[in-house]
Amino acid sequence: MNNYTPTVIGGAEIGQSLGQSIVDNPIYVSGDYAFVGLNTGATNIAGTCSAADATGCELRILDISTSTPTHVGGIDVGASVYSVYVVGDTLYLGISASTTEREFLVYDVSNPSSPSRLGGIELGVFVQSIAISGRYAYVTAGDSVFRIVDISDLRNPIVVGSVSSGGSNSPSVSVSGRYAYITTSLQAGNEFQIVDISNPQNPLVISSLKLGAIGQDVFVSGSYAYVVKDDAGIAEDFIIYDISNPASPATTSAVALVTSARNIVVSGRYAYIGLEGAVAGDEFLIYDVSDPRSPVLIGSRDPSGSANPGVHAIFIVGKRAYIGTGSNAAGNEFQIFDLTGFEAQTVLAHSLEAGQAQIQNDLIVYGGLFGNSINTGSGGIFSRGPLSVFVASTTQVSPVSASFMGGSVGIGTSSPPARLTVTGRGTVTDWAFLVTDSASTTRFLIQDNGTIGIGGTTSPYGILTVEIPSSADSRTPIFVVGDEGTTSPPFIITSADYTKYGFMASTTELTSPNVPGGSMIIGMGALCVDNGGSNCDDAARARGVVHSTAADVTNIDVAENYPTQDLSLKPGELVVIDTKPGDKCVETGEIDDIGTIGCIRTETSPIPFVSKSSVNNKNLIGVVSTEPGVLLGGFAYKSHINYKQVPVALVGRVPVKVSLEGGPINPGDRITLSSEPGIGAKATTSGQTVGIALESFDGTIQSGLGTSEYSKTGKILVFVNLGYAKLDEPLSSTNYESDTNLRITNAWSIDQSSGKVSVNFFGDLRLNGNSIVDVKAITGMWGKWSIDENGKVVAKEVETENLFVKKQATFGTTDAPSGITIYDRVTKQPVCVFSENGALRSEAGACGTTGNQESGIMNQGTSTTETQDTIVESGTSNPELGTSNLELGTEATTTEPAFAGATADKPVVILESGIMNNELGSETDSMASSTDSISSPQADSAAEETQIDTSALASTTPVT
Repeated sequence: MNNYTPTVIGGAEIGQSLGQSIVDNPIYVSGDYAFVGLNTGATNIAGTCSAADATGCELRILDISTSTPTHVGGIDVGASVYSVYVVGDTLYLGISASTTEREFLVYDVSNPSSPSRLGGIELGVFVQSIAISGRYAYVTAGDSVFRIVDISDLRNPIVVGSVSSGGSNSPSVSVSGRYAYITTSLQAGNEFQIVDISNPQNPLVISSLKLGAIGQDVFVSGSYAYVVKDDAGIAEDFIIYDISNPASPATTSAVALVTSARNIVVSGRYAYIGLEGAVAGDEFLIYDVSDPRSPVLIGSRDPSGSANPGVHAIFIVGKRAYIGTGSNAAGNEFQIFDLTGFEAQTVLAHSLEAGQAQIQNDLIVYGGLFGNSINTGSGGIFSRGPLSVFVASTTQVSPVSASFMGGSVGIGTSSPPARLTVTGRGTVTDWAFLVTDSASTTRFLIQDNGTIGIGGTTSPYGILTVEIPSSADSRTPIFVVGDEGTTSPPFIITSADYTKYGFMASTTELTSPNVPGGSMIIGMGALCVDNGGSNCDDAARARGVVHSTAADVTNIDVAENYPTQDLSLKPGELVVIDTKPGDKCVETGEIDDIGTIGCIRTETSPIPFVSKSSVNNKNLIGVVSTEPGVLLGGFAYKSHINYKQVPVALVGRVPVKVSLEGGPINPGDRITLSSEPGIGAKATTSGQTVGIALESFDGTIQSGLGTSEYSKTGKILVFVNLGYAKLDEPLSSTNYESDTNLRITNAWSIDQSSGKVSVNFFGDLRLNGNSIVDVKAITGMWGKWSIDENGKVVAKEVETENLFVKKQATFGTTDAPSGITIYDRVTKQPVCVFSENGALRSEAGACGTTGNQESGIMNQGTSTTETQDTIVESGTSNPELGTSNLELGTEATTTEPAFAGATADKPVVILESGIMNNELGSETDSMASSTDSISSPQADSAAEETQIDTSALASTTPVT
């Protein structure tokens, strides 16, 4: 029943409309101050903004401690202020889009007369609504994007997440717990939306409902969301939704209003609604929503001033309602309503039942004070005695059994900057927070300086100190993470005691002296170390496997564990495959009465055993590592629990025991077995080697006192590289039988120090068609022939089918002149061609033999047709074939080439019947080696000697 009318008790002339058609929260009341945002039409109000002058302030701060609000300060933001939110001394503003100002602003208002700017964010679009919860601000804007802003650093707020709500704008947001509730403009049936904000970086719309019109405002209280909208779409304009399951909200009730609703605030059992202007009737409505299924209109009021100004903002504090109206309200755009009901000087009643009781001064209760809730205003609750809060019963688990405080709670401070603030007394040893057990023993404390102590400590010595109480079980973990009710938590951090581990991710606890304190154990999972990529989940990972992008290990070898029956094996000793078989443990258990664990069932081991090297066992497998960087096969120790296991180096730098049996050792020498068990030596013959020496050893051992001593054995660093090396001095051998016995003589030998190879073959070296390449020089035995590095061949005799001389040929020397032996075509007999006194002559017989006869003379000075002597004269032109150009000789009668191979441009010199002739052509057996050209003296100078060289034999000009 509508029978209650609030009383207007005060107001203030603003001169501008508060808010506009689709904005929320232009008024916020905190303590004795009201923060009022003006709608200036997105323009800057002209004038001055100060504590004394409000004309230029788009955000005004009013002192409301009396019924006559007074201006005490303001902010000139240069644009309309659409949303206002205050937490403690911090003011958050949402303004219209501006080219000169950020749309989300943060101010310090600890001094209301002089607000100071802290920070802000440029969004590029006007902000419609702001809600603050914890370290985040939840913001809706004119682009229908819902944003989450991290405000932990007020001077540098950052947008950390966002999601589009659709439509063209989002007028309102309300936050409760892990959900945000927003309204939007027309968005195809999604005008009321619920967003999961548990992950601020990735908010998700989990449900939405159709309003059919612009959703103007939403207010969340308890398990209900109260929504008002424009008077369009679905018939009801005031709707209450059950949001106990946010993923599936349900309509509880809905009420049709006379026009579009602009604002809604719920306080206690009442909902206060503001309507749009320009309608007949009251625009401020009060509904009793104690039963959300059936809201009842119990009162209303029309703002004072001009008719139908419309209610653009509502803020409820105790029995006061602070409202903002349109600019057509004469003189009072900011108004204060008194929500008090019946008023009397004194009332004495033995029993009193009232829907709401408001005490302006004091409430004195001599008995108990019982009720479902207590809702106080800015004065709060003051108690000189203890304040106790209990749930309704020990079995009640509903969230409403807990205590809720809508604002910030301060202990030791009157202006808490956070939801819960505890301010200590300023001493380092003072405790700001303390939890004790029933015996008053400290279990948890926070000191004034921020250090935290957990367990039994009363003086934390670090930022966080955890101590296991002396009275607790020695197996008490320090930190445990597990599923609800689990008895085998997957993540445990325990004490650093030698019987415990430091970190463990396992379903089975380990307590063993084998595990040193501070160890990290992953008992049921893989370990992945990545370098910022996404490789850890790009393939299936198996339990017990370590994956990493890279590994950096200080120690310098990789080894593999091998079982051994030789208990005397020590690091640095060479090992071979043991010929004696061993067994593998397949089941362990207690083997004596005192609980010793050993092997109770075995089978033949598939892994070979190793033993110290010996002259009778050449199966060299490696060397015992001193301290391997990576150890393979050392994790599953129980398979050979009955035996000693040694790490056999596979690769890397390992100290190795050596002797001088193979001679002094230099870096680069191969190390192999020696005759001493387990000791290595320099390899001098082909065979298995364990690696390459990296240090030298000549028997000198430094004592460490500046002196040295001699020893046949020592230890050097070896690069392990197991293999077979062909290092014999006799690379091959030839057996031959003498008259007396069978001797073996080395065919190849290598000087190990110089690298020289000596060859002593008994037979031919057969290369089977292969080549000898990269030879510098070759010298024959006893120096009878050689080929030097410049290609010069020195030999006693050369025999070849064809000889081609590209530049020049020389026959004989000054000390030993020689001739050239050629064979006559007709007689087939050898003829010696030689030079004598500059004349080229020929004699029968090979050069160098006795009894040579003069069968022909070249260049005698005269010519006879009988002997067909040819006179070669220098300075005469070369005659063409068949012409007479022999000044002192007879006319040549040859008109055709002398043999079929001759051509006009290729003359050759031919010896016929011991006489030299020149013909054109060539023949495979003719002399073709030459040097320069043939020349002869002039006819008038017969005394001059005729000269000829072998180039005339290949000249292209006939010889005259």
